Amino acid sequence: MARAKLPYSGIASGSKTSHFRALSFVNALRKGTELHSQGPIRMLMWLAEAEKTSILPRTVALRRKTALQVETYFHVEEIVGIGKRLQVHREDRLEYESGRAVAHRMEKAGIDIPSHRQDEVQKEIQKAMSSPGVDVPIAAAELSRDWKKELQQLQEEFDQGKFSQFEGGPVGPNEVRRYKSYPRNGLTAKYLRLRELRHNRKDTSKQLAEVEGLLQEEAKIDRLDDQLLHLDLDPEARSAKIIKRDRIASSLQASLENTQPKIAARFNFLGDDRRAFALEPPLLMWDRRGAEPLMAQDDEFFPNHNLALLDFQPRVPLQYPLTATQTIYFDYICQLLLNNGNQTVKNLAHAAPGAFEALTPQVPALRDPRKGGRFNLENFRVRNLTPEMVYELALAWEKWPFRPPISDLMGEAFLR
Repeated sequence: MARAKLPYSGIASGSKTSHFRALSFVNALRKGTELHSQGPIRMLMWLAEAEKTSILPRTVALRRKTALQVETYFHVEEIVGIGKRLQVHREDRLEYESGRAVAHRMEKAGIDIPSHRQDEVQKEIQKAMSSPGVDVPIAAAELSRDWKKELQQLQEEFDQGKFSQFEGGPVGPNEVRRYKSYPRNGLTAKYLRLRELRHNRKDTSKQLAEVEGLLQEEAKIDRLDDQLLHLDLDPEARSAKIIKRDRIASSLQASLENTQPKIAARFNFLGDDRRAFALEPPLLMWDRRGAEPLMAQDDEFFPNHNLALLDFQPRVPLQYPLTATQTIYFDYICQLLLNNGNQTVKNLAHAAPGAFEALTPQVPALRDPRKGGRFNLENFRVRNLTPEMVYELALAWEKWPFRPPISDLMGEAFLR
């Protein structure tokens, strides 16, 4: 059976020099070498804006092995950033809730950021906090899209009579429409775009409503899993909850199998982010930040690069100490599982025959929703793994009598 091969450093290196240096700095702490030879060192580092995502992702969908390995040994804060929204981002509601929590932490710590160094989310939150009764209206499961701003602008222009529906026709929303249908080439380009965006909005709203319904069913399963952890439940009540949970889970699985693939993908995307944010503390380091980053402008860097300043703060003492051999197992599990964040913990079966059945019972956190786990591991995507889970998997792997030899886990590059 094919096994994942480890890179020489344990942490995947990036293509850019700054990214590679950041990962080398993290790896040196693990080994107690280089700058960390006399003890853990805190470091401020400039990285390209696009490269910071692998270290400090803002959505679980972008969380891979590098992020997990970094957060095992460091707490990372973003000090300066550009603030441009990535193409892959989570729903707006979570962004605002995260921003509110940070705003309260900053207020308590007496930290104030000048308005010209705030992004739009910060400004709206500050406005809401300073005006009682004012809140930021965000719909559940809503994701910002550039086309929504375009739709709003086109609709306003059409309402104001700035362009016509028909070529050479009158302008404004009160045009006389003599035909139920009109030849496509008779419509103006702007109106065609407006109509396309209206259809897009309608389809998106319908999809979001379906996804939200599926997420509510999954939330019921999570609540029942949480209730089943209470030891004081009598056998009859416990049995009733298990039956109810399994019935809802079976119905949800059938719905997911019969829905469109993009609906199922959106369901997984939003569900993972919601559970990660609901944890205490949240799974993502971004949601544990003590203050918002200062927003920089493109023209403030020379040469003209979009850069981010990250603060690497070593976790002292190390929360998950590993021997040299255990570190190899830790890296191997990260390499095996987190190359594709969409796969589930069931992928442990590819490590060696019987690995999934032997290792997962030794890691209670995997099935504990209070620690970010899921009772049904077939639905637990690896991008939700915590450092604690991978640490315990590494220890369980070391104790497993049928584990493959270490030489089978390492590529030639690792042996150099």
